[in-house]
Amino acid sequence: MFRCLIFLAVVFGPAHAAPQTAIADRAVALVDNEIVTASDMKLHLSLGARDESFVPILGANPETLLDDAISATLIRSIGGRISVYQPNPAQVRARLARYRDQWPSVDVWENHLLSLGLDPQRLYRAIERRLVIERVVSRVVGQPGEDLELWTRRFNSWLEQERARVRVRKVAPMPRVSAP
Repeated sequence: MFRCLIFLAVVFGPAHAAPQTAIADRAVALVDNEIVTASDMKLHLSLGARDESFVPILGANPETLLDDAISATLIRSIGGRISVYQPNPAQVRARLARYRDQWPSVDVWENHLLSLGLDPQRLYRAIERRLVIERVVSRVVGQPGEDLELWTRRFNSWLEQERARVRVRKVAPMPRVSAP
């Protein structure tokens, strides 16, 4: 009986206590039927800062973060499951190893994963998606050459055309509610 009362007190707490809620994640945009979440943007920013890519939208630019995450989602959808765009597991593991090697210790690495709400399998998938994006861009626009400005114009023009073909909806931020 005593254990039951302790359980009820812990679970339900004092009668006057307000229930505590925390938002685990939220949708920030919809690209056709693909959802872009706040945690996707956080991961995009982290990978962009430490996983170098020739694709401009895969960088870590806080000013264009939402648009970059939307563009990345769009390009991934173009790649779909088409085999020519799919990297082999060895390529993904090598890229993941380069990313992981940037942390000074296993503890720091594990804290980084926890801060992003990741496990190794989800991070593997994120790296794989970045490689798919790079392959799509490389096959459609080519690799950047000596004239980076020309390549960037071609890339932006292509991306504008693709964005015009899909429905993109940005979700307004949730209003802050103050406690009574």
